[in-house]
Amino acid sequence: LFPGSLLASYYGTNVVFSNGDVWKRHRYIINPAFKSLPMHLFDETALKLLKVIEKVDNGPIEVKDLMHRLTLDVLGRAAFGFDFNNLEDPTNVYVTTYKEVTEECDKPIYFILPFLENIPYFYRTEARKKVAKINDLFNGLIETKRKSMETDELSKKIDNNSADMLERMINAANDPKYPMSNEEMRSNLAIFMLAGHDTTANALATVLYVLATHKDVQSKVRDEILRVLNDNLTPTIEQQRELKYMNMVINENLRLYPP
Repeated sequence: LFPGSLLASYYGTNVVFSNGDVWKRHRYIINPAFKSLPMHLFDETALKLLKVIEKVDNGPIEVKDLMHRLTLDVLGRAAFGFDFNNLEDPTNVYVTTYKEVTEECDKPIYFILPFLENIPYFYRTEARKKVAKINDLFNGLIETKRKSMETDELSKKIDNNSADMLERMINAANDPKYPMSNEEMRSNLAIFMLAGHDTTANALATVLYVLATHKDVQSKVRDEILRVLNDNLTPTIEQQRELKYMNMVINENLRLYPP
């Protein structure tokens, strides 16, 4: 990241943009959080999605927007222990501020000519105010989580591998061997907001498009799901493994349309 740029002030030092020992330290802290994800969070959010779709009745559905709302809610609950409630309230302050910041960060000219931000005429005052706002929201989220976690409770969650990513980062703040600063925590929240839900949302949107345009494949996937799950809306781990054709469709979609 170009020093002093808008991107640097937002994404900072995180597990994606760091190298060497810094990357190893971040990965050591964060990686265990994704080895045993609580599957019930995915199920509960998916059921909430179905209720949102049912309210649409027979009207058109903006699939890509829905997938972004779904994946952000899943990410928030699984990685941060926080419900963004994007499916039911897409205009809440977290979501709207995040969208404003990503729109500012995605402007192509600043990727091609990042030094422009050092020229007074191009200094992005309003964009930096938006980044400051979302950084304040992230700081508030971190502090709320920190205050809600008793030391003994957090230690138990770390020991039994049930701590989420944010809890592990907070725990690392007091670790002399693998410390993590408040700014680094905030930067990792920012990068996981991007990498953790945007790519997944795009993958879900494209696989739904492919199924809609290939009715024969759609029928096979549907038949397999009905056969394996019967009346269960929330599949077990074993049932998920039995959905072999569906998994092949997902993998082929990822090959054709990498997110």
